[in-house]
Order: sequence, then structure tokens, then C-alpha cells
Amino acid sequence: MYKRTITAILLALIIFGCSQQKVVTKDRIMLKQNLQENTEQSYKYDITIQNTSVISGNTQTSTTNLAFQITNKINKIDKDTLEITAIFDDISGSVKTSRGMQQIPDLDKYEGDSINVKILPDGEVEFVGKEIEEENRLLDNLKSTLSNLYAFLPGKEMKTGEKWEEESEEEGVSSKTVYTLTGFENNKKWGEVCTIESKSEISQVNDMTRNNMEIHTESSGTSSGTIYCNTESGLVAKIKGHAALEGTSEISGNPMTGDMTIPTYVNIDTVVERIK
Repeated sequence: MYKRTITAILLALIIFGCSQQKVVTKDRIMLKQNLQENTEQSYKYDITIQNTSVISGNTQTSTTNLAFQITNKINKIDKDTLEITAIFDDISGSVKTSRGMQQIPDLDKYEGDSINVKILPDGEVEFVGKEIEEENRLLDNLKSTLSNLYAFLPGKEMKTGEKWEEESEEEGVSSKTVYTLTGFENNKKWGEVCTIESKSEISQVNDMTRNNMEIHTESSGTSSGTIYCNTESGLVAKIKGHAALEGTSEISGNPMTGDMTIPTYVNIDTVVERIK
């Protein structure tokens, strides 16, 4: 279950958010981030993942709740290439099933862990220094988080109603996203922000081995969300997104039931908010 949870975290991170606001009369903006070296931003994430499987006619549902906070330190900016240190400040999670709720074990071991990465102009994220160990997949998945925060803006002037596209592929998850600049607002918490609507088509392929069983999962679906960016800095202030996917899991090597094909349905709600 926990490997599935980490995969769902990645999906929630590849997919892809105000209070007391006033509409700003504006039409055009340069959609580019204006970052400074030796600065940092902190973001909190709240993710709810509902997994539903139909096994031999019986429906089983689990709900995973994840909450974590990361701090990103901008170390160097070189010709639109960013060098960042990302740090897990806090992380917790739980899983609720028909048997009750339990905390996801060992998440606290990630607190204080960090990765150094380069974010290239095309959005690709590269590790700097040693590679992440295989069992530390959560840190590996941070790459998608950083790309979504710092590398999705088109870097050009656009007007309300204009669109741009982005494609990505990470750890078996492929997505094609269309972004639309929809307007501007004054927000008491974040100042002047532009609002960007996103719509994605997503496909996922995942293979794992558990209890000597081979599990192959394929799923696809769509997501939609709203992104709020500060118009002065281009930094993300908030993201709110929802994704719905369906597919099948093919299980082989089960000595009790034999090979099985299980329909699966996943709904993911994500809220990301800048806190510093």
C-alpha cells in the first residue's frame, strides 16, 4: 500500500488554487518569475487520495491524507537555470479503510532531508551531487514538485484568454496540460495575483512486486485546477486541483486467487499554498 501511496504522491505532484479578493482591471502581463539568489520560499501541501478497487464484485475504498511542508532555497540563477536546495520541514499522513484509520509509518524519517537540483529552462529537473537512494522515493518525487512551482510559466507576455501547453513525463506518469490566463485579482494575503486555469490529460503506468506478486497498473483520466501567481514576482501563491483517473491492475502470482484483473478508480484533491 505504501508504494502505491508514494506513486499517488508523485501523480498528485505532476498534476496539479483565495480569500476576500477584488478583481483588477488588467489585460496583459509578462508571465515570468523574477527570482533572486539567496532567497527561499516555503509551501505547504494538503493532498487527499481516494482509491477504489472492485475485487470479485466487492468494492473496497481507502482514503489517504498527506500533509507536508517544504522550503526551497534559491542558491544560484544562471541564464534561466535554477539551482535549488529543497528541504522537507514536516510531513505526516494517514490511511483510512473499512478497518479503521492508521498513520503511515516512518514518514518522519524524511523530515530534515533535502535534495539539491538544477531546474533547466525547459522544466527538466536534474539532481546535483549524489543520486537519491531507491528507498527514498519521496525525495525523488520532489523533482516534479519543484518543476510545477518554478518552471511552468511560458516566459513571455500574454493577455487574458491566451493559452500555452506543456507536456511532461516522470516515473511512468505522462501528462499534457493546457494553461489559460483567466484574469487578475487583488488579494489581502498575496497582493496582486493573476489566475491561471489548467486542464490536463494524464496517463500512468506502474509496476511493483509485493508479497511475491507482480502488479501492473495502467490508468488514465483528467485533472483541472486553478493557479494563483503573484504578478510582481511570478511566484506561485496557491494551487487548487482535482484529478480523476480510472484503469486496471493486473495481478499475477497470487497462490490463493490466481491471476486477477481489478478495476481501479482514483480521485485526488490537492491544495498547495505559499506560507513564506
